[in-house]
Amino acid sequence: MFLKKEKKSLTTPQLTGAQSRDIQSCLTNHRCEIPKCPYGKSQTVHHITPRAAQGKHTYLNMIGVCESHHREAERNMITPAQLRSYIKMRSPKEENCIKKVIEKINGNAKKSSKKKTPEEEWMDRFRI
Repeated sequence: MFLKKEKKSLTTPQLTGAQSRDIQSCLTNHRCEIPKCPYGKSQTVHHITPRAAQGKHTYLNMIGVCESHHREAERNMITPAQLRSYIKMRSPKEENCIKKVIEKINGNAKKSSKKKTPEEEWMDRFRI
């Protein structure tokens, strides 16, 4: 007899490509946030506490990294404490920009998770 493996449900929706790009555009020159990164520009947003472990889209839980550093962070070759220390190096301009993007992302997530009434669904369907 085989046991079915249970899937963990993610409480935080995945970032869209546009949302990820919005966060990366806040970083100076779209750079990787790891100091003295020889690889170049930020290409992905890494969640320090993974979404599967109830990690949220918050300012202190997201960092823009290049693909090479993303792999290292996923394998814990760069510790969460190190990643959080790099977040503290952000400029005030980057900080404000990223916080605004995250507020927008979380605001959209709350709106989309609200269940519509049958009347609202009907009005959306027929655009009344």
